[in-house]
Amino acid sequence: MNELIEDLKQTNLLSGIEPQEIDGLLHCLCARYVRYVKDDTIIEEGNKVYDFGIMLSGRG
Repeated sequence: MNELIEDLKQTNLLSGIEPQEIDGLLHCLCARYVRYVKDDTIIEEGNKVYDFGIMLSGRG
């Protein structure tokens, strides 16, 4: 996860937060890295959402 911190620092959500603080935040949130391929279903309409994600590359 540490290799992604530089990318995460560029997001509006985490801008201005020090890298070590981002690392601690990710640990507290039990963050995980997930890679999806084209046409993967991430969530189906009507399902409850308990997590959030940050897209680092690709298109939404």
